[in-house]
Order: sequence, then C-alpha cells, then structure tokens
Amino acid sequence: MSVVKYNSLIFEIRERLDELNVGRKLHFMCRGKVAPRSEENMQNLQASSLIAELEEKEFLGPDNLNLLKDLLKDVKEWAILDEVEKFESKRKEYFDLLEQIIRALEELNDLERLVSICKGKIPLERQGNICDVRALFEVLENNSCLEINRLDILKEILAQTGKSDLLMTVKEFDERRIREDKFERRKARAAEIVSTARDNLTGVLTIKTVFKGIAGGIVIASAFELLRRGSTYDQLVTAINNCVLPAGTKLIQMAEGSVNLKVKAENRLALDSLWRMYKNGTVKARLEALFVTDEMRELVGGEGVEVIATIDEREYEKARNELITEARDDSMDKEKRLKYLDQEKYDYIQNYLEQAREQTKDVDAHSVTTDTSDSGMPGTKTTSSEVGTEDSSGKLKH
Repeated sequence: MSVVKYNSLIFEIRERLDELNVGRKLHFMCRGKVAPRSEENMQNLQASSLIAELEEKEFLGPDNLNLLKDLLKDVKEWAILDEVEKFESKRKEYFDLLEQIIRALEELNDLERLVSICKGKIPLERQGNICDVRALFEVLENNSCLEINRLDILKEILAQTGKSDLLMTVKEFDERRIREDKFERRKARAAEIVSTARDNLTGVLTIKTVFKGIAGGIVIASAFELLRRGSTYDQLVTAINNCVLPAGTKLIQMAEGSVNLKVKAENRLALDSLWRMYKNGTVKARLEALFVTDEMRELVGGEGVEVIATIDEREYEKARNELITEARDDSMDKEKRLKYLDQEKYDYIQNYLEQAREQTKDVDAHSVTTDTSDSGMPGTKTTSSEVGTEDSSGKLKH
C-alpha cells in the first residue's frame, strides 16, 4: 500500500488515541522502546507524540505494525485494528506479487529492454544507476509510476515481454482492488446516509454475525473478506436481501468488526417475521448457506465453520415500538387527510349545485322573454318577424 495510505492511517490513529487520553498507559506499555518521562510530563502525555517517537526509533512503520496492533488491542479499538490489519494484508499481497514479477523478469536477463519500455517514466540521470529489475522498480516507485493503485507500467512490461500468466495475475489483482475500493466508498456513503438520517429511521436493528472455525474458534471472515471472494458491494447487499432477509426488510448498512448487518423493517409484521426467523435458526442457516464455502473451510484446515448470528432483544423491542408508534401516527394522519378530502368534495359539490341553480335561473328568464315577445309586446322582435316561417312543404313564407 502507498505511503499516503499509511500516513492517513497513522494520522487517524493518533487523533483517536489522543481523544481516548491513553498516552500515559501506552507509554508504560512501551517501556524500553521510548524515552522515560518525568511524572509531570506523564500527566499531559499525548499518544500522538508517543506514536511519532515509535516511528522515529523504527519500532513502527509501514512494514512494522505488530507493536501498533498490540496497543490498539489493549485499548479495544477494534475498528481501527481492522483497518491496520487490512492495510497490512493488502501491502503484503502487493509486495508478494512484485517479488514474483521481479524473479520472472530477472530470468529474461534483458534489463536494457525493460528500461527502454519504461522510457519517459525514469529520469535520465537515474537510468545509469539501474543495475537490476528491483532497482528499476524502486525508481518507478520513487517517481510515483508504480504503486498498488498504479499498475499500468507493470501491465505494459509484462505484455511486451510475453508474460501472459503474470499479466493476468496483475489484472485480477487490480480488478479486485478496484472492487474493494468501490466497496469501501459504497459502505462509507451508506454509513453517512444512515448517520445523517439516524433520528428519522425507525424499525432498524443489527444482525451481528461471526464466522468461526468450530475447533479453533478463529474468526475467519469480515465483510471485507467476503467481498474479496469476487462480489461487489451491491451484489453482496442484493444477495443478503434476497437470500437471507424476509419480505418487508432490507439491508441498509454493513459494518466491519465481524459482519454487522444493519437491517430496516418496513412495518411491524416484517420485523416480527425477521425476529421469528432469528429465533428458529432460519437466519443463521441462510447466512451459512450463502457465505460458508470450501475456501472458507480451508482457512481453518478443512474443519467445520460455525455461523453465530445475534440480534439484541432490546434492540428488537425498541424497533418494534417505533414501528407501532409510526403506524399509529400514519393512521391518524390518514384520517385527517380523509376528513380534509371529504370537506373538499362537499365544498366542490355545493359550488357545482350553486352554479347549476344560477344557470337554471338564466334559462328560465330567457324563456319568459321569448314568450312575451312572440305575443306582441312592443319593443321586441320575434324570430318569425325577422326571417319568416316555414310552411308545410318546407318553403319559407315571408
């Protein structure tokens, strides 16, 4: 992983540890690795300064994270620990891939050709210092042309040297990285939406899911690991909605740790259906059928994999009460709307009848005028006096 990613991670850790005010405790845990402080200085010791000192003395770095993981475990910062382990795992995978490519390219014994392929990406003054493939890659990395998220130069080298198998491996690695990045962005957006709307969300509960080897009790899957099997975030969400959850409920967020599924029910009946499925083991069975694979079993030496799914009953009761209240409020609002609509309809009909009565009066008045004129009252004309009348043969008489 890039130095930028490492620095971002360390910054986040420093900020969080300072918030927890655990500098004094962490200093004691690092005795022998950091300089001793006076009692006065210990009172206001910031964890961030301790982290900086560990880096300076090379007890902490992108490839040396064991001490940091121990510190995070002790203060129970599991979410950040997951991020560190994810960083560590991905960085190892990336460098293992680079080592595999370096060995393959060294066998070609054609360094000049490799440098030529990288023309334009290497400063001229550095070309004379490149003595092997590893040195070439170091120059490319120093010039930001080769990183975990910049693999185009690797693909070009492998394509031009006919290393099709390694080229396919690099492409698969890059595609998986892109999927994982999309997963993280999608998950972050979902978390942001849920956080923004938290006060308005009702009928929400969390299914806390852990995948463990039956014999060793080792946690073997997180949401991140499930994604790495080839799914996108949206595919993972769709699979859970279609294959695990009952009708009327949907997954609105996945959180790290184990696999925490935040689920929203549309109404009380849907929520009760989910609770019954949880109590009778259906949720657990469906999660196992969906996610437990031979690959997962291999991680624990071929032994069985246990799925532990937990829903807090207090959270269920809270969600249920929210939905009951929401349904009652909706019913009252609907009744008010119906009353309003009934009054609106009544007013419309009354207005229509009033207009009809006015039109009837006008028609009656017109009829009276016509009858009087034809009877010979002065000052009016009749139709017959104007245009004549028609005889029985259909001809007009004047």
